[in-house]
Amino acid sequence: MHSAVVSQGQLLAQDLFHLIQSLDPAVFRLDLEQKVEQLTVQVRARLEDMLAECQRTQDDSAAAFAEVVEPLSQQFDEFLAARRDGAATWMAFFRSLQPGYDALALRLGAVAKDIKLPELRPTNHARSLVHIGNGFFALAVLQLGTALHSQVFAGAFALFAWTSETVRRISPAANRVMMTFFGPIAHAHETHKINSATWYATALLILSFTVPAAYSSVAVVVLGLADPAAAYFGRRYGKIRLINGRSLEGSMAFALVGFLSGAAVLALFSALSPSQVLVYAAVGGVVGALAELVSGRKVDDNLTIPLAVGFALFGLG
Repeated sequence: MHSAVVSQGQLLAQDLFHLIQSLDPAVFRLDLEQKVEQLTVQVRARLEDMLAECQRTQDDSAAAFAEVVEPLSQQFDEFLAARRDGAATWMAFFRSLQPGYDALALRLGAVAKDIKLPELRPTNHARSLVHIGNGFFALAVLQLGTALHSQVFAGAFALFAWTSETVRRISPAANRVMMTFFGPIAHAHETHKINSATWYATALLILSFTVPAAYSSVAVVVLGLADPAAAYFGRRYGKIRLINGRSLEGSMAFALVGFLSGAAVLALFSALSPSQVLVYAAVGGVVGALAELVSGRKVDDNLTIPLAVGFALFGLG
């Protein structure tokens, strides 16, 4: 593989990621429109450089890169030629860019294993609402049913999730159908990776057999409420970068919302004293924030957060 093509591809991916992050609904404002338009023109120039390098190189790998870059280039041309002012136009462009970035990141990862590009996790209000709803639904199952009910529910959910993962890897057509159906709440990388719901189902199954309902309840509510809060505040206000794309501001938001939600659950559904509630809730919030912080490309935080919180509280007990 020609190193110049890889270098151009990496620069393009970095600029494209920056553009998509700048267009994220948690960040974008109309008073930033001129800055974002300049970045759009910059990415368009990167696309031209990338296509020119692919034409100069003229091998199979360069041709594979061109197949990814040419549709992106056409998207930019059409957008810049017909763009109208207004947030709705930028948001449509924002959504259209995500599959292209993911395809470029996949291609780079296939030819250069040392290149680690960040995964897109854009603001998705529908996904956040589902995330919150799942937390409260799991809470209801844990509190209204017996331990056996929780185990049966978690087992059925995990069986469905992992069966779906298997089917969509065997059948590209089934994968397309599933991703079309779940597209409004899915991240782009979940087209080819195990999705977050499957990891969540796995965490619920493990918790149902190992951790008391009161602590599992804290785990699912912390994930359901604190994780979306961290994502929003991290994108909107995050300035101090930590690891795995996280920010100090986002992690602090996680810990605070995790503490408050954990305290509410423990006050309602446990026999702990008020002082114990505060201690256990603080541990849940901090441990959840740390689990979210260290979860990266290889380990999904929908698995690590509930398990870390649940086991930490069980260990305290």
